[in-house]
Amino acid sequence: MLLRTASRRVHRTPIASWLSGQLQQQRADLSSTPLDERQLQLEEKKLAEAAAQREHEAAQRKHEAAEAAAQRKHEEKKLATQRELEEKKLVEAAAQRELEEKKLATQREHKERRLARHAETKCFQLTVTNADGMRTDLPEMRLRRDEWDSFQKYTTRGPLYVLSDTGQLERVVNGFDGLVEGQAYIARPEQTLGSRLSELESSLRNRVSADEEALCEQMLAMMSPCIDGLAKAPDARRLYRWQDAGQLERFGTLVRLGLDATAAERAELTRLKTLFDDADRVQRITAMEFDAVLLNSHAAVVCEAKSSLTSEQLTKFDDKINRVLVRAAKDVVYRVYQGMSVLPVLLANHFVESEAELHRTARELGILLISRNGIEYGPRLPCNGKSDCDLYRSLLRSPIQ
Repeated sequence: MLLRTASRRVHRTPIASWLSGQLQQQRADLSSTPLDERQLQLEEKKLAEAAAQREHEAAQRKHEAAEAAAQRKHEEKKLATQRELEEKKLVEAAAQRELEEKKLATQREHKERRLARHAETKCFQLTVTNADGMRTDLPEMRLRRDEWDSFQKYTTRGPLYVLSDTGQLERVVNGFDGLVEGQAYIARPEQTLGSRLSELESSLRNRVSADEEALCEQMLAMMSPCIDGLAKAPDARRLYRWQDAGQLERFGTLVRLGLDATAAERAELTRLKTLFDDADRVQRITAMEFDAVLLNSHAAVVCEAKSSLTSEQLTKFDDKINRVLVRAAKDVVYRVYQGMSVLPVLLANHFVESEAELHRTARELGILLISRNGIEYGPRLPCNGKSDCDLYRSLLRSPIQ
């Protein structure tokens, strides 16, 4: 039994020897694999790697295409926004051109109407005989239709007569249309208190008060119930062309402070105003001037007083206001009125043309036209203690940005 056991131990194979045999067998199997089959396996491996590479590249291209599409969409959106802004600017420019054309058309219409009125003229002979026996002969009296009322008020101061075949004076009652070209007419002014006052009014017609303080007081009485916070702004009446933009900026700021300015700020404003006025006396530097100005934090009432008024003067005043609104946003000279709404007021003693026509033109232009009593030297606005707030607010012109 001992001998059998020893024999078994002699024939048992160690594990290391077994593994070595398995490895040799695998090598033998591998070496027995044909060369073409190994080549085929390598090719398949390369093809698999190439397919994976192509798939990766395809995914990369897809990602890049998506990014490019997103970029194009962003650029298209940006271009669309730019086109929209440009179209909006074109629309605004077209609206501005239309407004300018409308304004020019209105001006041409007024000019044509004035020319037409001037063309409607009648020429006749006139003899004016006063009660004191003084006689004035006008052999070539030319009269326009729109001068008829003024002619009767200031020249004839009474009815016109013609000498009939019987030697009697016959009264003309048909107005301007009743005048006959070349006819000889006789006027006998009535020497009444009314006629004497008319003569006085005629002699003082061009004496218009430049009393800015009184004008402001009257306008405050009219405008204060309608526009809150208005105050007299005498320093805003005159604008200057000054070489120092910083001083002009400071001047505009101090003027707009109004009653809220401190004592030091008022003293600074006085120094600047004196500086500008002294320079203006040496070399004219005034860019624009009004007869009276009222201000609050966001609105200005600007006023001019005229001895006599024509439609051309109305148009010029309208242009002046528009120039202030346009230049206030970009020209330091006009910075006093930057961001301000402006109410233009024009006062007149005597209307050279038809008063109704001038008032109609003023309404079209957006100007508050007020008739004054020409016989008075001091200002008096016929507000009768009442303020037309709706009218004043409707005439406020908005600032131009």
